[in-house]
Amino acid sequence: MKRWLAAMMALVLVLMLLPVSSMAAQYATVKGGWLRLRSAPSFDAQTLASYYTGTVVEVLGTSGVWYKVRLSDGNTGYMHGDYLTAGANPPSTAVGNATVISHNGYGVRLRQGPGTNYRVIRKFPVGTPATILESGNYWCKISIGGYTGYMMSQFLSVNGNSGSTGSVTYVGDATIWSGNGYGVRLRTGPGKEYSKIGVYSVGTQVKIITKGPVWDYIQVGSRRGYMMNEFLIYNNQYNVNGVTINNLSPVVGNVLAVQSVTPSTATVTYEWLVKPKDGTESVKGTTAAYLVTDADVGSTIRLKVTGAGSYQGTAYSASTAAVVKTGTVDGLELNTTTPYVGDVLRPKLTPSAATVTYVWSVGGVQRSNESTYTVTVADVGKTITLRVDGKYPFSGTKNVTTSAVQNITAPAITTETLAKGSYQTAYSVQLGATGGSTMTWSIVSGSLPAGLSLSQGGVISGTPTESGTKTFTVQVSNEKGKASKEMTLTVDPAKVNLPDINGVKAPVKGETAVTAITANDQYTGTVTWSPALVDGKFDAGIVYTAAISLTAKPNYTFTGLTASFFKVDGSANTSCTVGSDGSTATVTAAFPATAAATAVKLDKPTITGIAKTDSGWVISWNAVTNAKGYMFRNSTASEWQSCEGTSYLFAAEPESGTYQVYAVGDGVSYESSDPADYVYKAPVPVVQLTAPANVTVKLLDGKWVITWDEVPNAIGYQFRQTNGTGIWWDCTTNSYAFENAPKDGDTYEVVAIGDGIAYTNSDAATCTYTAEPPATDPDTTPDSGDPSTPSDPTDPTDPTDPTEPTDPTEPTDPTIPT
Repeated sequence: MKRWLAAMMALVLVLMLLPVSSMAAQYATVKGGWLRLRSAPSFDAQTLASYYTGTVVEVLGTSGVWYKVRLSDGNTGYMHGDYLTAGANPPSTAVGNATVISHNGYGVRLRQGPGTNYRVIRKFPVGTPATILESGNYWCKISIGGYTGYMMSQFLSVNGNSGSTGSVTYVGDATIWSGNGYGVRLRTGPGKEYSKIGVYSVGTQVKIITKGPVWDYIQVGSRRGYMMNEFLIYNNQYNVNGVTINNLSPVVGNVLAVQSVTPSTATVTYEWLVKPKDGTESVKGTTAAYLVTDADVGSTIRLKVTGAGSYQGTAYSASTAAVVKTGTVDGLELNTTTPYVGDVLRPKLTPSAATVTYVWSVGGVQRSNESTYTVTVADVGKTITLRVDGKYPFSGTKNVTTSAVQNITAPAITTETLAKGSYQTAYSVQLGATGGSTMTWSIVSGSLPAGLSLSQGGVISGTPTESGTKTFTVQVSNEKGKASKEMTLTVDPAKVNLPDINGVKAPVKGETAVTAITANDQYTGTVTWSPALVDGKFDAGIVYTAAISLTAKPNYTFTGLTASFFKVDGSANTSCTVGSDGSTATVTAAFPATAAATAVKLDKPTITGIAKTDSGWVISWNAVTNAKGYMFRNSTASEWQSCEGTSYLFAAEPESGTYQVYAVGDGVSYESSDPADYVYKAPVPVVQLTAPANVTVKLLDGKWVITWDEVPNAIGYQFRQTNGTGIWWDCTTNSYAFENAPKDGDTYEVVAIGDGIAYTNSDAATCTYTAEPPATDPDTTPDSGDPSTPSDPTDPTDPTDPTEPTDPTEPTDPTIPT
């Protein structure tokens, strides 16, 4: 006490002897660790508070090596000058919005002052909004939840930025789940060794930012981190559906490698499947590349990829040709054999995987052994020859020689006329020009027929969607100039290719005659009958002829059709005459006489079925009294087949469809019957469905469900509890929701249901539910850290808080100068 009084007296004496300099609006920053604020300029003076490195103080004056300062919390006192850096900017007093954040997901303390030695007012959870009243490097004065105090700046995200930068693209959504129903950890990195950000309950919705084979980078609310994807159910499935490899003609020594996977973002596992000529396919490699060895000679190879992590599905590449010990260089081409100065000559080898050496010669003099050759001015007037020699495991030699090299000149278009095109027929023509170098083509006036376009390389291509003639001007340019030419391109109409005239059939006494055909995409038509009809109906015992006037629709023509091209149902004699411009045609169809007035209509045959006999596939029907024969056809066919007996032998196994048969009358006493229809469904090989995989019982969105993988071609599923009532329940989807929570040891069966025609039911897939042991109290037993059994982490006992550093040791007070 005496020492303290003595210090106070000394202070009064110093203040009387040393006037305080005016330093209003001057600021300094604490350095060297924590620094005490003292009641007087002495190491013996009382400590009022301690402040962290980086704290900005307002300097009110000096007293020797001591500074009189004022803090943002209103405290005023003295700090030693060795631990202050003068010239700081004042603390920002700009008001702004912020959000509480933390790296481990724990709440953050609000304190009465800017230091951990101040009393805690309250702890606020992550995500709580706050208003910044005064900001600093290490502490901010804020208003939050009706309280005003100080919080460390590192735990405040200004304007809701949450530490992120830029926009984020999400690749999908998912739902958190776990087999034991416990929450799952979100971590700061893709591994168990990384610290926990938080623990999230089953059913929480998340957004996927980046997908990985084991860990996904996700966003939960405003927080982002890593979570094991085995605890995520993806709302949108990511299926692997394609893969290609670099070489389908392998030779011993080649390295086969994956060329592409669809989708390109998929994570997959690899299996190289090798199949000997007379053997069984087996896995010989599990990496992205495979070295072809002597053991593979005669075998075919393909790559199987299977989705990993969040990706599902399996895809296979095409199988290679049989592996050979050595190969031969079979072909050599160049990208151009009329080179100009500046062109880069590139070879094309057959097979493309051949290994060779290159020898480029110009005018008989060897110039290069590179895989490409750039034509120079010195090469003008000379021919260029490329020789390739096979390198092991390839053998053989191939040569190709160009014409004499030309120098670049202003272009001139050499194409005089363009070949005609046809409506709806693919078209491709390369325009020609001299001049060399890179030449660029364009259309400067007019237009091409619809459906065609001109590439910069001078290729007119596409499929015309209109007929007619178009005139346009093309232009070609290179570094020396440009040239243009007017050109004409004609697209001919497409030739009519529908021979069956629908809507017209053989006249039947008493029926009304049709006056128009059934129109199609290519032509329409009207029908005129002779002899003339009475009341528009056919009479008995008359031979009728139909004159069918056809008109082509736009983009079609009858030009080029033969006289016997068109067919009319029931006509014994049909002929066609085409108009001069091809837009019209007249079809004459003669029919047998209609039945006599007293004729009796025959009964329809009864088709007994289609069956396979020793002679082949046969359709049979019963005999019809007074029929002189029968006509048979597939209802989708245009022509009837004449049959003397009561059966028809197919040339091949019949397809599913409707087949027709009618009894033929004599046209005098008996009129032909109506067609009898028979619907046939071809037998389909029966395949048993695969049993459902990954049958799992889990708690999802607060409900206990059993789920399983979908089975291709299944029309549904059946589920039952085998240790319960044993009743099968129908399921339209690949899940079933329990009414009550499952018990330890409950067993279940799931069956995929086939359509009973092409697919039969699968075998039963089984599952036994094992209940998780009760969770231990997280406040007494810390979590094991194993994400396969996630549980709530232990919050450290106060006052140690991982969101704030503990109070470090204050720097040793410097020795008082003598």
